[in-house]
Amino acid sequence: MVRLAWRASAEPGVFAYRVFGATPTGPFAERSGGPVSTNRFEEPIGKDEVARYRVTALASTGRESAPSAIVSVPPD
Repeated sequence: MVRLAWRASAEPGVFAYRVFGATPTGPFAERSGGPVSTNRFEEPIGKDEVARYRVTALASTGRESAPSAIVSVPPD
């Protein structure tokens, strides 16, 4: 299981986040199944897999932030 948490955006109007993930060499795809309203996300991944993740913030104006820095996360 991978558990991610990030600092909530201080930007006015931010109401949700999108979580993107990838295998070590694959392209990023949305893993959250749509916007999430909290600054936490978890998903199961296979034993010994390492996944890369990044997050964007969504504002009520319709704007989406640039992606966060990429983090590599081993499963627990």
